Amino acid sequence: MKRIISILLLFFVLASGGVSFAADRWVTVESTQDYSRYIDSQTIAYNKADNSVMYWIKVQNSRYTFLEQYICYLGQKKRRSLRSVTYKQGVLQRSTDNPGQYGVNIYPDSSGEKEVNAVCSIIGTAPIFGVSTHHWKWFYSTDQITYTICVDQKDYDPTTGRALIYVKKTYLNGSHWTQAYVCNLKENTITTAVDESNNDQKYIVPDSIEERIFNAAVSLCRQ
Repeated sequence: MKRIISILLLFFVLASGGVSFAADRWVTVESTQDYSRYIDSQTIAYNKADNSVMYWIKVQNSRYTFLEQYICYLGQKKRRSLRSVTYKQGVLQRSTDNPGQYGVNIYPDSSGEKEVNAVCSIIGTAPIFGVSTHHWKWFYSTDQITYTICVDQKDYDPTTGRALIYVKKTYLNGSHWTQAYVCNLKENTITTAVDESNNDQKYIVPDSIEERIFNAAVSLCRQ
């Protein structure tokens, strides 16, 4: 009888430990008054061959739970969605596979970088940009937006004049958005990194925001 009780007690302890571990599987990446974002620490899969990692995120508020699986190519600083699931108060609303979706660039101080850095921390690798905190330099403000350039991340080729830089736009409410630009310091052109593949190079217009971004890129690359 004592042995049976001991076995039951052991089972209870293990079961309790299992519940605790399950609760800890979701690592918080971001939490606001509107939603929380998590990484599933138990389903991360790292592929050393191509330096990629697959992981699930969960975004949750009072009504909806949204889960999405990504694959991130760390060397390329790109990720793409593989599949997603949406629940409303526990009831499945939508399930989607995205096998052919194009990769999306990851930028400094973006939600994508926060997620991937959390994954890298869990698996014990360096942050995707090599640092966990970026340094930004002010170069222009309006009455609505402040523009800063990331001084610790640039890709500049003096031979061709091509410079990849990151600009952060911070709004009055504290929200921000990072955009990548490609400037050619020899040809005096600028475009977004997204439009570069379309050969959508734009010449600099005097007194435009593009001119200010270009000048900030020139100053950064020639330091």
